[in-house]
Amino acid sequence: MFAIYSFSLASIQRLRKIAKRAICSVFGIATDGTNFQFVKLDDDKNLLLSPTLSVPVHTEEIYSWIDAVLLTAVHSSPNTTPTETHRFCPDPAIIAETVQRPLFR
Repeated sequence: MFAIYSFSLASIQRLRKIAKRAICSVFGIATDGTNFQFVKLDDDKNLLLSPTLSVPVHTEEIYSWIDAVLLTAVHSSPNTTPTETHRFCPDPAIIAETVQRPLFR
């Protein structure tokens, strides 16, 4: 399953690089509805996996990571409308500090 999943992430990353996006790391979430694993393909094509988190033991943590990944996507997209609380944030250091480092330690 991870072979197919990593191929999909690599394909998305390749398109981001062709489009000359500032951030080319891509994230994913693998789940069966009970167990969740967060996946990142970084700019150097390293596949990073979080520990497997299970419902109901890690429900709050799972929701926090889903929220963080979605917020990162919103901040990384030039097609979203900036607001007072959420502005486009192209700085990879901010993304690394808020999502990548805590999840993929």
